Amino acid sequence: MDTGLTEVERAGRHEGAGGGEVPPGFAEALRDAEILLAYAAESGRLPREKERGSGSADKNVSVAIVDGILDARLALEGQALTKDVQRRFWVALSELSRLAHPVSAASLVACACYPIRWMKLRVLVLATAVILGSIALFMNNSTGDEVMQLIDQQNAAALKLWSDLQYFRIEEAPGGPAGLGDGGVSERRAFAGAAQPQAATVPHLTPDELMGEIVEFSRKSNWLLETASRLNYWFNPGTLSVDVAPVVFDKNNPHHVDHLNVPPGITTTREIVKEGLNQIIAYQLIRNFALAVYKTNSVFYGGITTYLLPAVYALLGASLYGFRLSARLIRRRSFLPSDAHSARYFIALIAGIVIGLFGSLIPKGLALPPPAVAFLVGYAVEAFFSRLDDIIGRFRKSPAARDKATPETADAAAEG
Repeated sequence: MDTGLTEVERAGRHEGAGGGEVPPGFAEALRDAEILLAYAAESGRLPREKERGSGSADKNVSVAIVDGILDARLALEGQALTKDVQRRFWVALSELSRLAHPVSAASLVACACYPIRWMKLRVLVLATAVILGSIALFMNNSTGDEVMQLIDQQNAAALKLWSDLQYFRIEEAPGGPAGLGDGGVSERRAFAGAAQPQAATVPHLTPDELMGEIVEFSRKSNWLLETASRLNYWFNPGTLSVDVAPVVFDKNNPHHVDHLNVPPGITTTREIVKEGLNQIIAYQLIRNFALAVYKTNSVFYGGITTYLLPAVYALLGASLYGFRLSARLIRRRSFLPSDAHSARYFIALIAGIVIGLFGSLIPKGLALPPPAVAFLVGYAVEAFFSRLDDIIGRFRKSPAARDKATPETADAAAEG
């Protein structure tokens, strides 16, 4: 009597399998089938029982799937794995895989183990770096623009100050207004009018008004120096910093300009004129320093903006797409780790570099700047390269390309 044996064991003895040899990979497939069966049962993917027209219930697909997997587990543990049990297991696994598609046992394991928080962290780090870099570039560009605006303003102010000083230059014999000779005044008034035509018609300038003009000119020169120094120290790399010795106004100044702020002890007209000339010389030194800083800064950050920024924004677009895709696949339990996910970032990086290299060819009237184009390309890499493939395909099919084909190429194409 075989009353103590299970149905599977009796079937195994009946078919003479004995030994219970396990085929390679069968145990792993059974484990995957059990994982997939648990998911299908929890999600309600197993089909409901169907009734025949006669009213008798047919053995439905769900029972066949469950029996095939359970019998395989019992047979494997009882070392009574028969050919019939294996056949019914593989049929059950095939039907279960079809019902659960695109979910698989591997995707269920991957979704349970995949640390999406690390993807969030990577995206957060990259986005933070892009935000901080964009803020730094904005501050740099704003400071550079302010430097150039101050230079333009001070150029006009320096020319006006110099022409006004001609009315107070004490170079001729005593006499005349402000202690100047009549001939000297006329000559310098004509000279000032040639340098700045409106200066020849302005009313007589008093020493107090000239002093106020010099003080205001000194204040703006100080602000230009502070702005250029900020651009030099905060944004320019150390190896590209401009020498500040010419604009350090003390006794060691190489151009002998020992001060920039207007001394409060000036009382005579001669001292006012001397201080005005000193301020013009100091401004020229500051202007040379500011222009050198601005040119160095423009070259360095121009390279970053043109070549590095599109690549970074392309990576940001690829990260956004990858995070969105992975989150959607994990929610559907169909995510599978693949090298294709990391390859997308390299493709986006190359596309961003290409956009940076050929950014000068983008029309100036285009609504989107190169970084924005790079971001869109990084997000939709497939669309970008499919567009390139279409262009190359049209080029290959063009009449000009066919006319230029050699006879050997045509023969090879005909044989193919």
